[in-house]
Amino acid sequence: MVAKRRLQFATSKANAGLNGIILSKERLCRMNREEFLEMHTNCVTAMRTYFIQVEKTSTMLAECTGEPLSFRERFRLMSQGIAENDAHLAYLGKRSLVFTAAQTGYTSSH
Repeated sequence: MVAKRRLQFATSKANAGLNGIILSKERLCRMNREEFLEMHTNCVTAMRTYFIQVEKTSTMLAECTGEPLSFRERFRLMSQGIAENDAHLAYLGKRSLVFTAAQTGYTSSH
């Protein structure tokens, strides 16, 4: 039962669309080329957003010295790490949708 719930959760996470909307495999299969390209564009945009967050984190880390960070600097670094992680998860979700659509043939029901 636990394994089934995990599979359902993983499937739901993999098929999460914009704003947490769940896209079923049936919906992915009824997609036309224009919708697929829009989903791909959203994936590329999410990837670029993630890269921007990675660059911000990298810049902040490069500015660190051998001395301990102040509370404010630690908080800023922690906040940036959260922003980077959120951007990464958003990208992975969108990428998963594109992969699923590409692998299952998104126009197969037409």
